[in-house]
Amino acid sequence: MVILEKENWSKTFSNEDFSDCDIAAIEFDGCTFTDCDFSEASLAKSTFSDCAFERCNLSVVRLDYCKLSDVTFRDCKLLGVDWTRVAWPRMLFESPIRFYDCLLSDSSFHGL
Repeated sequence: MVILEKENWSKTFSNEDFSDCDIAAIEFDGCTFTDCDFSEASLAKSTFSDCAFERCNLSVVRLDYCKLSDVTFRDCKLLGVDWTRVAWPRMLFESPIRFYDCLLSDSSFHGL
């Protein structure tokens, strides 16, 4: 298990296991996550700006008050994610979230 603190994270993560971790209030800017496991992790109040997730497992990840800006998910597993818990900006057009070839089954986008 990887423990993230502001002074010890890098911009590229590969094959890391963050499952069941509490990654709260961390800012990620320009990071790439490849083949990482975030299943059932809590990313509460964290910020992801200009980040890419490739072939990651984010099933049942908790995104309470998480901020996402210009984030791309490619070939990711995002099962059972409640996207309504994200801190969405009023205008999403300038910083879109992109999904390419992802599994989004049982995720909630209700009211977005």
